[in-house]
Amino acid sequence: MFYPARMYRVTLGIDNTRRSAAIEALHEKGMLEVIPLREFNPPLRDHLEAGERDLLADRCAEYRVRLDRVLEALYEFPPGPGNFLKELVSPREHEKYPVAKGTLADLLEQIDSALTNTERILAIRASLGEINERLEESSRVRSDLGLLCLIPFDLSALGESRFLSVYAATVDAGTAGGVIGRLAETCGDDIYIDSRESGDVVVLVVACISGQKESVRTILQSPGVTPIRLETRLGLPEEALKAMDEEISKLKAERDSLREELAALRREHEMYLLALREELLIRREELDLVTRCGMTREVTVIQGFVPAGALGKIGEGMEKATEGHHFVSVEEPDPEDPSVPVHYENPPFLAPFEYLTTMFARPRYDEIDPTPFVAPIFLIFFGLMLGDAGYGALIALVGYVIYRGAGRVSTTMRDLSYILTLCGISAILFGAIQGGWFGDVPQRFFGITPPFILIEPLRDPIAFFQISLILGIVHINLGLLLALYQNFKKKRYRACIFDQGIWYILQPSAGVLLAEFFGWAPIPQWLHFLALAGAALSIAMIFYTRGPMGFFSLTGFLGDWLSYVRILALALATGGIAMTVNILAQIVGNAGPLLLVPAVIVFLGGQAFNVVIQTLGGVIHAIRLQYIEFFGKFYQGGGKPFVPFRAERVYSGRGDGQ
Repeated sequence: MFYPARMYRVTLGIDNTRRSAAIEALHEKGMLEVIPLREFNPPLRDHLEAGERDLLADRCAEYRVRLDRVLEALYEFPPGPGNFLKELVSPREHEKYPVAKGTLADLLEQIDSALTNTERILAIRASLGEINERLEESSRVRSDLGLLCLIPFDLSALGESRFLSVYAATVDAGTAGGVIGRLAETCGDDIYIDSRESGDVVVLVVACISGQKESVRTILQSPGVTPIRLETRLGLPEEALKAMDEEISKLKAERDSLREELAALRREHEMYLLALREELLIRREELDLVTRCGMTREVTVIQGFVPAGALGKIGEGMEKATEGHHFVSVEEPDPEDPSVPVHYENPPFLAPFEYLTTMFARPRYDEIDPTPFVAPIFLIFFGLMLGDAGYGALIALVGYVIYRGAGRVSTTMRDLSYILTLCGISAILFGAIQGGWFGDVPQRFFGITPPFILIEPLRDPIAFFQISLILGIVHINLGLLLALYQNFKKKRYRACIFDQGIWYILQPSAGVLLAEFFGWAPIPQWLHFLALAGAALSIAMIFYTRGPMGFFSLTGFLGDWLSYVRILALALATGGIAMTVNILAQIVGNAGPLLLVPAVIVFLGGQAFNVVIQTLGGVIHAIRLQYIEFFGKFYQGGGKPFVPFRAERVYSGRGDGQ
């Protein structure tokens, strides 16, 4: 538990006639991280050839593209916006769609059949795209017709004829006068202009003899002028506008009908198409694996890393898949080999906290996994920092609801909601000890003193300050102890003495000298001189190994220790803000019965703000104390994650038939 899972380098030799079945078994079990042929051990690698790429892989890519086109058509016009809270609390669950076992050719035949049955989806997509284009153009025309309604004239007059040309345009109100002036000046008596103002634009209808049309068109194409172009239409603008509204209504009705049909097709085919696509990708991965194996005329050789706990299952799976036509060779890798992947090996109740460790860095294969230490210490620090049982109850409730909702369908949400729930429980326990129930609600509004109070940060900050420092020194020394253990195990005895051992001399020596200086306890003379000698020796050793930079080692250690005072600071902030909110709500409520509702709003709003801000602060600072002050003493990280060859099934399941 305190180290990553033990790994073994496994070499599998499989009879070529059983290769497909063996690869499929490895894929479904997901226990082996495959090593490419180029990384095989040299003596073995030199006698093997790389597997050839199967031509069926190209057909898989072709069918994937075809499936993606249909699925994109289904998702291009979603049925409507989703409800985030509903998805968080009660997400949509789906059963895995059974896909028949068989050869890749059988699967491609299934896909062909499914694509034939869903051709209507692509037709609807094309129709919807065409309708949307028509609606966009119709909306533009309708807007222009709305402007032309200001000037009643027969729309059939628009355009150019042998003797007369009629144009319509909109002009920015600020430049309309200039445009009209230029038209009149250019054409004189050979032009007719009608203009009407509409908001920040002016609508123009211009009629001119054909001999002036080039000049008029040039002016109407100048900056600030937007020509109005309509298809051939008859009648007044109001009549055309009415006809356009009817046309738009018909288009929208047709669009809505097609969308309803598409939604029905999505409900009918979506899961099956996703399952087929997923199965196709899984088969493609199995084909691609062959190119990473070593080959002879009779045998396929697969090499990879397997956790110790899965060795037996690998043997059983290969025995069943190959009917005994295989061999297995196992060797233990060098613990310091950076290519060895890291797989966490924590009990289920600690596994979600691996997320916090990985956010910093995954441990190396030969390094302590800090997760078992991170989990309880993080919860203790968070509980002390928040220090309010009422807030803790809310957090635990929210975490549990998410755990029972989105946590059922998402591994990440499950882990985060699990951590959030435990954070809430921790805040309840430490909040009860600190007397925080939404601040001082029981005392202020009900005259009740809550039970189980041991220490109140606002009443006795010095005692809480001392607790913070005690926790800090224990936490730092735990990190030093873990570093000492790792160095001793790796026979780095010099590091044990000069990197960790000196602090176990300096700390007690400094403690004795401080106790004597402040008069905390009577110190015998022999102990005084022993502490002086210990302090001098350890400081000398620090400067001997680090040179002048040893000064910063001393101040850095002190700074790390004082960082734990943030536990007190956040506890004071939580209690202080909650109490302030309660006082404000009480003042508003006491001002008169009509202000009872505003008082409740002040209370609920203030408490909601405080719980969110202090929860974020507690999480961030509790993590910071782990990453900086604790990990900095013993942990480096940088391990390579264990990525097994696994068939990730979300939509598909193996069955005997469709």
